[in-house]
This record gives sequence, structure tokens and C-alpha cells, in this order.
Amino acid sequence: AATAKISPAPKAAKKSAGSSPKPPAATLPEKGLSEGETADRAKTILEGILAHMNLDCPVTTLETEDKIVLNITGNGDGLLIGRRGQNLDALQYIVNKAVHKSGNGRKMIIVDTESYRQRREESLTELAAKVGEKVKKTKKAVTLNYLNAHNRRIIHMALQDDLGLTTKSRGEGEYRKIIIVPANKD
Repeated sequence: AATAKISPAPKAAKKSAGSSPKPPAATLPEKGLSEGETADRAKTILEGILAHMNLDCPVTTLETEDKIVLNITGNGDGLLIGRRGQNLDALQYIVNKAVHKSGNGRKMIIVDTESYRQRREESLTELAAKVGEKVKKTKKAVTLNYLNAHNRRIIHMALQDDLGLTTKSRGEGEYRKIIIVPANKD
């Protein structure tokens, strides 16, 4: 029986020198941005993302020593916040990565809308207090649902000064939970 040999498909021809290359992506110098320029760049990037999402929401900037807060004035529909703030977290991640390409000497960029982050922190602090009282009363550990790193930190910080309680994190990645246990009375 004869076998037929199949030759590979020819490789695509290279673009000729006369073809127009892709326009270069907007780039920033890796170093040398002043604090005001960093805030302006972050605001511009966020406004561009919102425009691509067909959202006409103004963005205001507040800059402190250690962070830049970009506040989106929204229409209150919750689209920007998402479930448990996941959309805000994603926007914040993208803006931080786009602004801080080098990763050196950077300020944290916080993206917020309708004071969501403050309200979420207050509700988590209240939750920590309620669960902490329950743990002290029943002397049994309580496990909270999955929380992202920032929210777990809020719970840990809310209960750190309570000598009757200890907090621990268990699990991996996005499936990490907080366990609130009564402190040992040795």
C-alpha cells in the first residue's frame, strides 16, 4: 500500500515594508512620573475603560500620601460595583497594572463609587463584632464565607484588639475563609 505524504501548509507571507503597522499602544515612561501625573494618568485610563463600557460617569481624584482614590459618580444601578464589589476590584486591578508597569515606588490606586468601599468596611466591621460576641458567648469557632484578601484583612483588624478572640485564615486563593475562635485561656 502506498502512503501519501502531506506537506505542511505554507507559512503566511511577511508584511511588506509598505503596509501600515498597528498604531502603538499608549505608553508611559516607566520612571519619572510625578505624583500628580500618576493620578491624572490613572483617571484617564479609568475614564477610557468606562467610555468603552458605554458608561458616561464622571471621575474625581483624591490624592493622599499613600494612595490615589478615583471616585466614579455613577447612576446607582450597581453595575460598577458588581457582586460583593468584584467589578470595582477588577477595575482597580486593571488601572493599577496599567499605571504601574514597572512596579517601583508606586502608590496604591483605589477605585470607588457611591462610597461603596466605606460602606462595605463598616458592614464587615459590624459583622466581625456580632460574630465575635457569638463566639465568646458559645465558646465555639465560627467560619465566615469566602472573602477576598482586603475583606479578610478588615475582619482581622476589627478583632485584633479583642483578647478573647483569635482569627485565622484557611483555604487557598479565592476559597480562603476566616475562622473566628475563642482565645485559649492558659
